[in-house]
Amino acid sequence: MTTLANLSVGQSARITGIQAAPGIRQRILDMGLIPDIRVTLERVGPTGRPIWIACHGSQIALRLDEATGILVDDVKVAGDNS
Repeated sequence: MTTLANLSVGQSARITGIQAAPGIRQRILDMGLIPDIRVTLERVGPTGRPIWIACHGSQIALRLDEATGILVDDVKVAGDNS
């Protein structure tokens, strides 16, 4: 298992859990980043933060420390149908 912060641009993964302080966890859930949702890392800021992910047809920017608390698995490269 890895975190959203460890993905490379173009990789997608399925969210499995969120480990964060209660307020931050609720904010992440309110944005629609809930377990079993597939997200794709779209781009990364020039300093490595923030990161932009695609989810439900929208782009969401996250701080690196927020992305570190989002657990993911089933990592795939975009366009890989296997």
